[in-house]
Amino acid sequence: MVTFRLRSHIQRTPFLRPNRLSCVGKRIPSGSRAPMLTIRRARWADLPLLDTLEKEFDRDLRHIVLKQTPRLKMYLRRTPELNRIIAKRFRKRVRSKKAIVLIAEVDSTAVGFSTISIETNRGLLPRRFGHIGYLFVSRQYRGQRISSRMLKELLSWLGKRRIRHVGLSVLADHRRARAIYKKWGFREHGFSCGDCIEISRSCAASGTGCA
Repeated sequence: MVTFRLRSHIQRTPFLRPNRLSCVGKRIPSGSRAPMLTIRRARWADLPLLDTLEKEFDRDLRHIVLKQTPRLKMYLRRTPELNRIIAKRFRKRVRSKKAIVLIAEVDSTAVGFSTISIETNRGLLPRRFGHIGYLFVSRQYRGQRISSRMLKELLSWLGKRRIRHVGLSVLADHRRARAIYKKWGFREHGFSCGDCIEISRSCAASGTGCA
């Protein structure tokens, strides 16, 4: 677990509905205590929280992508079967030694999450690599470098296991995400399936690294 002080100030404001993220971002006067960011490994007890965060991620993804490309609506549709697959995947990764799930909290309130797993290429190089499944921060907490700090922890975890390459798939129409990953040193390698683009980088690349 790692902790940071955020540079800007965020005021906690509870939602009325239970089982939702418990704050939204608002500026407060200077001189108040800066919020504390904590990045920690998810536990089994966090599975309901991860379900809430993942659904927020899905809503945010559809809002961004469908606004640009409405034709993708049918591909981003959620079904009960898909929900079960995602829940099973989280249960597996929380317990796995070959994966890690991180939760970002600001003053003990969950504001984002990320996942990475160690995968194997058959007959290809690199033989082992890290695959980022999620890297998400709630909309009201963006611009605080929370995602880059989570990425640094993911890459540090890979580095301790001597994994030197990391990759992921991103929707071609998610231009904002593609621009952010490019800033972090990822390179695009063309389409992998349908409207997804494969991107990757070395853990030792400049910017957010394994150290």
